[in-house]
Formats: sequence, structure tokens, C-alpha cells
Amino acid sequence: MAASCGGTVVTDIGNTNDWNGVGLHSVCRKNADEFEAYKGPVKKATIANAAAPLPHVHLCAIGQNQNGTVVPSTSQHSAWFLSHALTDAQRLVLHAAMMRLHQKMSGGDIDEHLPGYQPQNVTEYDYLVWGTTLNGAVAVYELKRQGKTVCPIGDRFDRRWGGMTTGGLGHMDSHALTSNQGLVRWMLRQCQELEGKPTIKLDIQPRTMESVIQAMFDPTKTNGLDVPVFWSDGILSASEDATGITIVTVDGRTFRGKRWLDCSDENTLVRALGITTSTAREAAGSGIDANNGVRAPVNEFFDHAGATMVIDPFVTPGVPASGLVAGVHGFASDLTVGAASPDVQGFNERIPVTNDPSIRIPFPTTPPTGYSAATCELLGRQLALDPLIDMRDLFNLYGPIATTRHGHIYDLNNGPNAFSTDYLGEASANYIVGTYAQKAAIRLEIRNYMLGLFYYLQHDPDPRVPAALRAEARAYGMVSDHFCDPDWAAGEMPHWPNRTYVREPARLASEFILTGEDCNTFDGTVPRSIKTISTITYPLDSHYVKRYAYDNNGTWETRVEGGFFLKSGGVDKTTPLPYEVCVPTRSESTRGLVGGIGLSVNHVAMGGARMELTAGQTSQSCACALMIAEEQGIDVQDVDYATLRARILATPTLTNETAPYLPQLGPIIYANHTTKKGRYGEGQDDSADGFENDAAHLNAR
Repeated sequence: MAASCGGTVVTDIGNTNDWNGVGLHSVCRKNADEFEAYKGPVKKATIANAAAPLPHVHLCAIGQNQNGTVVPSTSQHSAWFLSHALTDAQRLVLHAAMMRLHQKMSGGDIDEHLPGYQPQNVTEYDYLVWGTTLNGAVAVYELKRQGKTVCPIGDRFDRRWGGMTTGGLGHMDSHALTSNQGLVRWMLRQCQELEGKPTIKLDIQPRTMESVIQAMFDPTKTNGLDVPVFWSDGILSASEDATGITIVTVDGRTFRGKRWLDCSDENTLVRALGITTSTAREAAGSGIDANNGVRAPVNEFFDHAGATMVIDPFVTPGVPASGLVAGVHGFASDLTVGAASPDVQGFNERIPVTNDPSIRIPFPTTPPTGYSAATCELLGRQLALDPLIDMRDLFNLYGPIATTRHGHIYDLNNGPNAFSTDYLGEASANYIVGTYAQKAAIRLEIRNYMLGLFYYLQHDPDPRVPAALRAEARAYGMVSDHFCDPDWAAGEMPHWPNRTYVREPARLASEFILTGEDCNTFDGTVPRSIKTISTITYPLDSHYVKRYAYDNNGTWETRVEGGFFLKSGGVDKTTPLPYEVCVPTRSESTRGLVGGIGLSVNHVAMGGARMELTAGQTSQSCACALMIAEEQGIDVQDVDYATLRARILATPTLTNETAPYLPQLGPIIYANHTTKKGRYGEGQDDSADGFENDAAHLNAR
């Protein structure tokens, strides 16, 4: 990088890998003796330079000022700014504002309104969509392009479109991408084109998906529709009557609609309406549903070669009276295997990380609030037994989701070991039923736990952390062009994801509950319902719930409970998802549907039904069902499936948009098994399948 500051030109600032040729570069004089060079928000060099007055400089909206001469810009510049004596905090905010502006200019400028903004001249919408997730975006787009008035409202922690797909998740799960069609498939194609990939991939930068969704709701863009979005501080109350629904938000606004669709990650609207939900793992059933309820604890601590390791669960190894190590939640002998359980799988936050120094934001070098090395004692004992353990033994580094000039960007997720980024214990169950304040506190717990884990690996002086692992861990950091805008939700951390990965919310409990056995029937059999509106294309899985001390014939071990990874979907790895799982009991609601992940499914089936591509098609189909119900003046329970199916299959209007895939026969059974190392593996990318524009032949199935 070269820069001019106060008349002195410096032509070789920093190291080659400090710069990647794109993004926001800046220089700043903070005192009379030196100036600083920045790549985005990160200082890369301090340059000694004697005091000199800064000249008057022309700022060019389109072009560059090169030593006083204005020339056309051949680079992608969105903005320039000049200031002086900026503090680091001020620079971070200014950089965030510039990046937000750039994203609006390059992606799409959505019409968004902060909490408290009351919409004008609209007394009632045709449809209220609660939740601005990926599936929320699909539903809103479908309703709007069919000429309906639709009002999307963000939940308490929604401050951007896209949910998890723009909130940290860079790798979407599907083992049968051929079966993921419709509008969500078109969105994947848009991401592919923006990222210049030869085929549709499941690895996508969150900011790319955000640009795609913003363009969908910017009427100045090709295929863009004009749909304002209203961010909120959450639901204060909600009620349904014979003609519609009323939602009152915490920030003091009232929204009225004829029909509603809950597309949130947490079924917030469903719960506010008093509709029955389930938060527990049901007692073990038969067949594949034997995996419900409390499961027998297993040893899932692995060394570098994939062999299990015995990790003592007590503060003083071998001495139960010394107490349990942090992160061990009880004794396995107190469990009743197969019994129903209020505990659910552990949540975490998905975070893009990079080993490219030019765009890497280091994790904090100071520990988070409440940090103690004792929190990572289980990990320390692993490392003491096997100093060859590396980052990929501890984390799933999906991707790379992007290849950069000096490295890569990955989606970091919970790994194949029993100690990783998932925050095990009671926090997830408490989050599901908590108030917004309680949810915010749990989110902070999860973030601090993960920051503490990174701090332990990178900076804690524990001698059990091998030097090679510490060096490898320090090579990773947050990504400078992700989550750089200071979100309006209080307590957000720059460059850290803006939402928690809620893997299992309070699930709708209606008259029809999809089970694991429904997902595991023989090929050619007729399912309990053939009202297919979407497809499950991922195995049935649950992350770990808690860790327990287990007496293995006199040897104490730390074991985990609750995890499984069960193959389903047969040869085509696809299971039909029926309309009924979205429909509340008639006595509780007749005017709305669940289009999110909190469907009427049991815990085992939830593992596949919750995935983003499945949810996207589910919500698109629900939008069609709501329109039929409103146009015919009927309850959502009375929508004729033949009519609904025809309308869903007729939805494509965009270039390269395919018809949704709606199979009506069951899959072939797969041999159920639980993998060991790599339990939560990356899955299969079936993108090069020649099925881009040929969904019709499968819909005949």
C-alpha cells in the first residue's frame, strides 16, 4: 500500500499479506510524529512522519484524487472520508457505516424501519410474516409477486434479512441438493453467480446471501420487489379473531393482517398466540424413534487418530468427592435411558473465520467476562493426553466458503469432539421458553463461552496447549467484511454473528406430528400424508445435550448424552414433508401457519426438518396455502391439496427458477448408524447433478 499524508508519500506500507487490493483502505494522522495505515478497521502499520499541514483535498463521488488530479476510478470505490484524530472506537463505527453503505449500493437498498416506526396509511395488510429468516424472505417474496400486501416484521434479534444464512452460517446442510428446488434454489444460483462459482454450492459467504435477499427487496434491482421491513423489539401480545390477527410489539406498534405466517427461528408468534407447542424430547419410541428421550451416554472424546480418549470427570482425577469438572452436568447413573427429557441439544453461534491476515480480525487477546481456564479443563486434559490434536480435531471448518488472496474463509461450527463450540447444559432449554431479556443473557453466555474457548487456545498460559496448536489457532480470526456494522440490537460485538443458532425451538404440537419413522419408511410406500409441500434432504441429527460422569467398570469417564446422526431418505436421500406439520389445531387457530423450523414434528424428525433449504420451500408452499385460504374464505385446515399443489408448482416466474419438488412416495430405508469421528460432517454436495431445470420429472413420482 502507498499513501500520502501531509505531503509525504510512503510507497511501501506494511507487508504484502497485509493488503488484498479490495475493501476500505485509509490513513489517519493521530499526532504530529506519525500516521497510521488501515485495512478496513484493522491497523496494519504506523508510519513515522514529521509534522506537516494537511492540504485541501477534493472528495470525489466517482473518481479518485491522485495528488490533486481527479481521475476516473477504475476500482470499486463507494465512499471517501477525511477526518482527524479519530479514536479506535470512532474509526470502528465510521468503518462500519462505510461498509453498510457499500453493501446497500452493491447488494440492494431495502426499505427498512427501526423499532418504533409506525407504518403510515396502512390499516390492514393481507398477510403478516413474523421473522426475517431465509424462509421469511422466500414467503414474503412469493406473496408480494402474487400481488398481495405483505408486512414482514423482524423478531427481537432480527436486524438483517436471512436469519442464520446471513447470521453466520456459511455451510447449508443438504445431502440431496437435487431435491431442493423452487425459489430457494434460485437464491442459491444468485449466490453462485455473485461468488463466481462454476456450480451451485452449499458453501456461501453470509454476506453474499444478504446481498441476494436485499436485491430481492430493492425495486431498482432486476426482479426486485418493493417490500418495507419493520424491525421490532419483539412481540408484546398477539391475538387472532374471526377476521384477522393483531400483533403489538414491545416497541409500541400495532400491526393488523388478515392471515399470518410464523417464519421465525423460535416460533415466537405461535407461542404469543397461545398455540400449543412442545419443548421436550419425547420418550423413546420404536424403530428410529427409539432415539428420542434420554439416550445412553457415549464416549465421544477423540484423539488425533480418531480413537476414543478417557477423560476423567472430577476436579481431582479419580476422586468423586472433589466434585465435577466444569462442563460435566451430573452422573450418568441418575439418568433413565429412554425417558422423556426437558433438555434439548446445545446451541452455539456459527462464525465465519479466516486465516487471511489481510482481512483477519484477531479474537480478543483479553479473556471475556467471567472467563476461567477451568471452563476448558476437559479440553486441557485431552491435549495433555494427545499433543497432536489440531483445529480440525476440535472444530468443523466447513468450506472453504471463500478463497482469498492470502488464505481462506471458513464456517466454524461445533466439531467432532465432545468439547467444542456447542454450549451444553440447560441454557438451550431455558432459551426456548425464556423472555427476551433471558434470551439476551443466554446469548451473551454462549458468546463468552466461545470467546473463552478461543482465548484458551490462543493466549491462556496453560502449558498443556501444544505450541503447534496455539500457533494454528492464532492463525484464525474473525472476518473484517462480515458483521462489521454495529447492529441496533444492544450488546452486539463487531465482526461477531448477530444471532444464536437455535437448533430446536418450541415445536408446534398439532393433530399431525411427523415422526422419525415417517422419515424412514420403505421406498414406494405411501406416507401417512401425501400432501407434500417440501422435502427433508438431510439426515436426522441431534447435537449433544449434556456431559455426564460415567463409571465404566471402575474407570470414570466423561461421556455425552443426546447426540445422534441417523441416515434417512433412502436412495435419493429425500423425505416428503406434508402440509399438516405447518397447520395448528383448528380450535387454536384457523388463519395462520408455521413456515419456520418449529413444525409439528417430534425430536428425531426435527433433525432433518429444521434445515434452511427445507424451511425455505416449506414457507413458499405455506404462502401459497394462505393465499388459497384467503381467496376462498376458508380455514387453513380446509385448503384442498390438489389446488395447493397446482399453485405451488406454478410459482416459477424468474429466469432459471425451477418448480418446487413435491414427491408423494416414501423413501427407501437406509441402514441407521451413528458415525464416530466427524459425527456432524459436512455432508454431500450434489450440485453437479444436471437437475437445474428438470424438476418436473421428479414431481411425477
